[in-house]
Amino acid sequence: MVSFKIGTVNAYYAKLSMMAVDLTAEIHLGDLVSINSQEFKISKIKNEHIFIDFARKGETVVINADFPVAIGDELVRS
Repeated sequence: MVSFKIGTVNAYYAKLSMMAVDLTAEIHLGDLVSINSQEFKISKIKNEHIFIDFARKGETVVINADFPVAIGDELVRS
């Protein structure tokens, strides 16, 4: 299966289990993505303090983090 980069982590909020991501591709709720070969489903996308259903390329959004991540980690579509 071919996977491609859709964003880069620029912040991690451990207490909230969320991460901020600079997007290089569009994402939608329910998308299956991975970081460091760990797959997870996008269940929350937040932009400007509002929960949304999708985000476009070039936006910085906050999404759920099912496990700890590091700044600079790459988000890829599985």
